[in-house]
Amino acid sequence: MSSIDDILNNASIDTLDHLGRAVFVNGIKLKCIINDDQYEDETGYRREVSLSFNKKDAPYLSVGQPVFIKGTNYLIRITEL
Repeated sequence: MSSIDDILNNASIDTLDHLGRAVFVNGIKLKCIINDDQYEDETGYRREVSLSFNKKDAPYLSVGQPVFIKGTNYLIRITEL
């Protein structure tokens, strides 16, 4: 019987294989799922780009690292929910 971590890891790999896009994080090619959303609040419209990576890629990710997606550069940062 598989542990829940194994099940979640396999589901993550399958999802990234089918829906993931290649990005470069600090020069390292990784796959992630990209959400590009626009919200309206009291200050107007704001855009939020979020990336979902596999847990095994965590050692390659840290705040302040550059992310290159289709000709656009971003920086990893923490946002409050």
